[in-house]
Amino acid sequence: MQLLKDDWGLLPHAVHELMRRCGSVQMTQLRYTAENVEPAGTRIHQGEAVQPVPTA
Repeated sequence: MQLLKDDWGLLPHAVHELMRRCGSVQMTQLRYTAENVEPAGTRIHQGEAVQPVPTA
């Protein structure tokens, strides 16, 4: 924060980085599994809906 207070020219880059890391798009649209899968021990059957969360 002190860097931004000392140099307002850094603000556009800081805003861009905050929007990239904390943006409103935290989830993607629903996807449907093409086959039975078991990621991390959780069984998901073919055709079930899943919603990836890229920021997790």
